[in-house]
Amino acid sequence: LTGELPNIEEFPNLLELEIDHTDVTGPLSNLGTTSGEEMVILTTGNTKMGGEIPEFIGKYPRLMIFDSSDAELTGTLPESLKSLKLRRVDLRGNPFKCDIPDWATFTKATCKPENVFEEEPIIISTPNENNDEKKSSIKAAKKVSIIVDGMSKCPDMKKAEAYMDEVLKDLADIVDYKIGFIGKVEPKLPTGVFSMHGQPE
Repeated sequence: LTGELPNIEEFPNLLELEIDHTDVTGPLSNLGTTSGEEMVILTTGNTKMGGEIPEFIGKYPRLMIFDSSDAELTGTLPESLKSLKLRRVDLRGNPFKCDIPDWATFTKATCKPENVFEEEPIIISTPNENNDEKKSSIKAAKKVSIIVDGMSKCPDMKKAEAYMDEVLKDLADIVDYKIGFIGKVEPKLPTGVFSMHGQPE
């Protein structure tokens, strides 16, 4: 699926718009205010949407899922997002303007420092073909954030953790690594949390 996101204000009863992992471009402002009156799911992740998140998205009254991760979004986050009662939101992987406000931590939004190459380089060593060490440098204004969300008894999660263990042996100094648990608060269960692999997890 390619092309620019059309103006869809003519569809006020649209419930879901899922165009993630496509070559559709933006801007998100083409959604319009009336198109969101009934919208429940909006996913535009892994696209070339670009531009800023319009203020009116935070005023979609029924929106429950908003995923626009890795969509080349820029600018600042509209404060109207605070009023949404979202079940899931993911805005990570976009070069938003720093700093991300404290109220927006729930969005997982990331930012790109304006002067990313002005700080002192971090020196790492990489082996060459003769197994000798040669110096190479990378420049970073701050550590790279990596968040891995999963379930402790999931085979794929165990593989991901093992892989990251190897990565961190060389890059621990420049990586801010966090592990998140996927579950759902359920007061009726003994642990108070529902997990796909049962209560032992």
